[in-house]
Amino acid sequence: MAISEHDRFELHRALERAIGVEQAATLMEHLPPVGWADVATKRDLDHLATATTRDLDQLGTVLRSEMATLGSELRIEMGGLRADVHSAITTSISLQTRTLMFALIGTQFTLAALAFGAAKLGG
Repeated sequence: MAISEHDRFELHRALERAIGVEQAATLMEHLPPVGWADVATKRDLDHLATATTRDLDQLGTVLRSEMATLGSELRIEMGGLRADVHSAITTSISLQTRTLMFALIGTQFTLAALAFGAAKLGG
Protein backbone atom coordinates (compact mmCIF):
# COMPACT_ATOMS: atom_id res chain seq x y z
CA MET A 1 0.00 0.00 0.00
CA ALA A 2 1.41 3.39 -1.02
CA ILE A 3 1.51 6.14 1.56
CA SER A 4 0.64 9.63 0.37
CA GLU A 5 1.81 12.98 1.74
CA HIS A 6 -1.65 13.44 3.26
CA ASP A 7 -1.31 10.12 5.11
CA ARG A 8 2.10 11.18 6.43
CA PHE A 9 0.72 14.52 7.58
CA GLU A 10 -2.14 12.81 9.43
CA LEU A 11 0.33 10.40 11.04
CA HIS A 12 2.48 13.32 12.14
CA ARG A 13 -0.50 15.09 13.71
CA ALA A 14 -1.55 11.91 15.53
CA LEU A 15 1.99 11.41 16.82
CA GLU A 16 2.14 15.01 18.05
CA ARG A 17 -1.03 14.40 20.07
CA ALA A 18 0.22 11.06 21.37
CA ILE A 19 3.91 11.67 22.17
CA GLY A 20 4.52 15.39 21.79
CA VAL A 21 5.70 17.76 19.07
CA GLU A 22 9.49 17.20 19.34
CA GLN A 23 9.26 13.43 19.65
CA ALA A 24 6.83 13.26 16.69
CA ALA A 25 9.18 15.38 14.58
CA THR A 26 12.14 13.16 15.51
CA LEU A 27 10.21 10.00 14.69
CA MET A 28 8.97 11.39 11.36
CA GLU A 29 12.52 12.36 10.36
CA HIS A 30 13.49 8.70 10.59
CA LEU A 31 10.82 7.67 8.11
CA PRO A 32 11.76 7.67 4.43
CA PRO A 33 10.02 10.26 2.27
CA VAL A 34 7.22 9.30 -0.12
CA GLY A 35 8.60 7.56 -3.23
CA TRP A 36 11.51 5.92 -1.49
CA ALA A 37 10.01 2.54 -2.21
CA ASP A 38 11.68 2.87 -5.61
CA VAL A 39 15.12 3.65 -4.18
CA ALA A 40 17.59 0.77 -4.20
CA THR A 41 18.73 -0.54 -0.86
CA LYS A 42 22.16 -1.90 0.03
CA ARG A 43 20.66 -5.38 -0.20
CA ASP A 44 19.38 -4.58 -3.72
CA LEU A 45 22.86 -3.38 -4.72
CA ASP A 46 24.49 -6.47 -3.21
CA HIS A 47 22.08 -8.69 -5.14
CA LEU A 48 22.80 -6.76 -8.35
CA ALA A 49 26.56 -7.04 -7.77
CA THR A 50 26.24 -10.80 -7.27
CA ALA A 51 24.10 -11.20 -10.40
CA THR A 52 26.48 -9.02 -12.43
CA THR A 53 29.50 -10.99 -11.25
CA ARG A 54 27.76 -14.25 -12.14
CA ASP A 55 26.82 -12.93 -15.58
CA LEU A 56 30.37 -11.70 -16.25
CA ASP A 57 31.80 -15.05 -15.14
CA GLN A 58 29.46 -16.87 -17.53
CA LEU A 59 30.34 -14.46 -20.33
CA GLY A 60 34.04 -14.98 -19.63
CA THR A 61 33.57 -18.76 -19.82
CA VAL A 62 31.70 -18.50 -23.12
CA LEU A 63 34.30 -16.12 -24.58
CA ARG A 64 37.20 -18.35 -23.52
CA SER A 65 35.47 -21.33 -25.11
CA GLU A 66 34.82 -19.44 -28.34
CA MET A 67 38.40 -18.16 -28.44
CA ALA A 68 39.72 -21.70 -27.98
CA THR A 69 37.49 -22.90 -30.81
CA LEU A 70 38.63 -20.06 -33.06
CA GLY A 71 42.26 -20.80 -32.18
CA SER A 72 41.81 -24.45 -33.14
CA GLU A 73 40.10 -23.54 -36.39
CA LEU A 74 42.85 -21.03 -37.19
CA ARG A 75 45.57 -23.62 -36.55
CA ILE A 76 43.78 -26.07 -38.88
CA GLU A 77 43.39 -23.41 -41.59
CA MET A 78 47.04 -22.36 -41.23
CA GLY A 79 48.14 -25.99 -41.51
CA GLY A 80 46.10 -26.38 -44.70
CA LEU A 81 47.49 -23.14 -46.11
CA ARG A 82 51.03 -24.21 -45.24
CA ALA A 83 50.49 -27.53 -47.05
CA ASP A 84 49.03 -25.76 -50.11
CA VAL A 85 51.94 -23.30 -50.28
CA HIS A 86 54.47 -26.11 -49.82
CA SER A 87 52.83 -28.12 -52.60
CA ALA A 88 52.74 -25.12 -54.95
CA ILE A 89 56.38 -24.29 -54.30
CA THR A 90 57.45 -27.92 -54.75
CA THR A 91 55.55 -28.16 -58.04
CA SER A 92 57.00 -24.88 -59.31
CA ILE A 93 60.56 -25.82 -58.37
CA SER A 94 60.18 -29.24 -59.99
CA LEU A 95 58.88 -27.68 -63.22
CA GLN A 96 61.61 -25.05 -63.20
CA THR A 97 64.31 -27.66 -62.56
CA ARG A 98 63.01 -29.89 -65.36
CA THR A 99 62.92 -26.96 -67.79
CA LEU A 100 66.42 -25.89 -66.81
CA MET A 101 67.77 -29.45 -67.20
CA PHE A 102 66.29 -29.80 -70.69
CA ALA A 103 67.71 -26.39 -71.64
CA LEU A 104 71.15 -27.38 -70.34
CA ILE A 105 71.04 -30.75 -72.14
CA GLY A 106 69.99 -28.99 -75.36
CA THR A 107 72.82 -26.50 -74.92
CA GLN A 108 75.30 -29.31 -74.32
CA PHE A 109 74.18 -31.15 -77.47
CA THR A 110 74.40 -27.93 -79.47
CA LEU A 111 77.92 -27.24 -78.20
CA ALA A 112 78.96 -30.83 -78.88
CA ALA A 113 77.57 -30.62 -82.43
CA LEU A 114 79.41 -27.35 -83.00
CA ALA A 115 82.61 -28.85 -81.67
CA PHE A 116 82.30 -31.91 -83.94
CA GLY A 117 81.38 -29.65 -86.86
CA ALA A 118 84.38 -27.41 -86.24
CA ALA A 119 86.63 -30.46 -85.92
CA LYS A 120 85.36 -31.89 -89.25
CA LEU A 121 85.85 -28.56 -91.02
CA GLY A 122 89.28 -28.05 -89.59
CA GLY A 123 90.52 -31.37 -90.17
